[in-house]
Amino acid sequence: MYFALLGLSSDGAGSGGSNTDWGALGQVAQMVSDKWEVFGRVGYINGESDDLWELTTGVNYYLFDHNAKLTMDLVYLPNGSPADSGLGYVDSAGEDQFVVRVQFQLAL
Repeated sequence: MYFALLGLSSDGAGSGGSNTDWGALGQVAQMVSDKWEVFGRVGYINGESDDLWELTTGVNYYLFDHNAKLTMDLVYLPNGSPADSGLGYVDSAGEDQFVVRVQFQLAL
């Protein structure tokens, strides 16, 4: 299990205003065999003008312990993304959004 509270505060020097953004992340995972792990995650960001909720479920497959891992997940954004985020989310004007991601990690 993992839980985090995160925050960012800016005094607005040079940009004309200050703001404070914060977020929370909770995640649980369970190994179901030597190679397979399932996980679920809930994330929330309270931004300057909009909020973002993320609901994620996924699976990790360990090819060579933690030295080579394949991750697949499905993210659901019930209120969509308020802006293009660089995380694979695009501005969806309040419409819900699904994102499928696949990642391969290799430790050298």
